Amino acid sequence: MNAALANVERQTTPVSKAITAIVKKTMQMIATDTDGQKILDYLGPVVVEHGRPDHGKLLIQPAYNFVIAEEKRILAKGDPELIGRYVLLRNYFESRLAPWGVEVKRD
Repeated sequence: MNAALANVERQTTPVSKAITAIVKKTMQMIATDTDGQKILDYLGPVVVEHGRPDHGKLLIQPAYNFVIAEEKRILAKGDPELIGRYVLLRNYFESRLAPWGVEVKRD
């Protein structure tokens, strides 16, 4: 990927400049999660930077509420594979809530 990006960066057309900017911004959205896996950091700083002030209330809060509800449902069902996945998902959400103005729920 870096070699291809370097090739496009050497070009000076408006399209190549736009492609370079998009690829660099997208690469900034790749993060390493707590389990060591690469993830698309869809709640991270790049998205916060381009989000609207009300996105926390309108988008992030409902998604977080859904994650919590599903985690509780999966725990009650007792599916060990899904429990682990929802624990990771909830941890990811909770590590990214503050910039969105959403508070972590402690239950």
